[in-house]
Amino acid sequence: MADAQPVQSVIDDLRDEASQGEVTVGKVVHAFEDRSVGVLLTLLGLLLLVPVIGGLPGAPYVMALLILAAVAQSFLQTGGIWLPGFLKERDIPKDKLDSGLDMADPWAKRIDRITGERLAFLAGSQTARIPIFVCVVILALSLLVLGLIPAGILPAALGIFVFGLALMSRDGFLVIAGYLLTAAAIWSGLALV
Repeated sequence: MADAQPVQSVIDDLRDEASQGEVTVGKVVHAFEDRSVGVLLTLLGLLLLVPVIGGLPGAPYVMALLILAAVAQSFLQTGGIWLPGFLKERDIPKDKLDSGLDMADPWAKRIDRITGERLAFLAGSQTARIPIFVCVVILALSLLVLGLIPAGILPAALGIFVFGLALMSRDGFLVIAGYLLTAAAIWSGLALV
């Protein structure tokens, strides 16, 4: 596993690489290494938390499938999210990468400010990731039930978002919060039955 870096330093490394020439989608994913699944879970959880997106009929089901695919893929391959060759080799124009990094920069600073490598043993190793991924699978499956009631997906979506942040920043406190949110989502699902 690579040395832990704050999210901001990954953005800075990408910016340095962009200054040296063309950057491919594969290089961007590789920059996040084993944190890329955390980035994906954070984004999908955030999309579910936005009422306009998460509240769309069928959106929780599509997001659940994407989350389950990401978790399944993370067990089969280390070093980041698998991408098909045509996508991995696709060049990102420097101006688009720069504007994307400029948009990501304040978010990376915020993430680094509220997270840290606290209790990193709960999030940093492959062994620690097993219970996290089990919880993420439970949360993704709970979306299928909780999606039937208005705002029912909130505990599961927040749990997925928090676990994504925990994996991205290797923050054990967030892992504990994710476990609590998983329990809340299970409780919500059982209350419906």
